[in-house]
Amino acid sequence: MLKLPSPQEFRLIQKKHSSGDAPIYLRITVEGNRVEITTGQECKPDRWNPKTGRLTGTKEDIKRFNAYLDNIQAMVYRATKN
Repeated sequence: MLKLPSPQEFRLIQKKHSSGDAPIYLRITVEGNRVEITTGQECKPDRWNPKTGRLTGTKEDIKRFNAYLDNIQAMVYRATKN
């Protein structure tokens, strides 16, 4: 049986695109094997909180973005739970 991923964390990769945005990856460790998967999302590095693995702010677009990241984490959890 596959162990649940632990830990799961979102990481901002410091390699910026020409727009100044940096890609966001989900790092998953399963049974000692680490994998980073792109979320397909990017953000301005100054908006990223590395401790929480989320964007900082309270505006509605920030809340939606963070909810999207929460949804990705939930999908990974559900996929490995079955």
